[in-house]
Amino acid sequence: MVKDYDLQKKRVIRTANLHQGQKVQAITSRGKYLVSTGQDGRVIVYDYAKQEPERDMAMSEAGVGVPSDLLLMENENTLVVADSKGLHPIDIEESTSAERCL
Repeated sequence: MVKDYDLQKKRVIRTANLHQGQKVQAITSRGKYLVSTGQDGRVIVYDYAKQEPERDMAMSEAGVGVPSDLLLMENENTLVVADSKGLHPIDIEESTSAERCL
């Protein structure tokens, strides 16, 4: 489960049941998206407005190792995934599979 916490109101404002049974490795949030990755190497893009997952991407299919960090760029379309080999930009609007995005 991923929880979104409002620092000003000092309370949880959203919860999402993502990465069932997996430890969350990294999380980022910007605008309409909450993006997280679990120990299994899957990256889930959660749409706040719809309150449901928008994309579920397996990084291993694209030759990306287990993600260690995530950065959602200001345009909200580009996700940068960091693994032990470097940085991997992914267009999250164009595909559900990272393999097709790289």
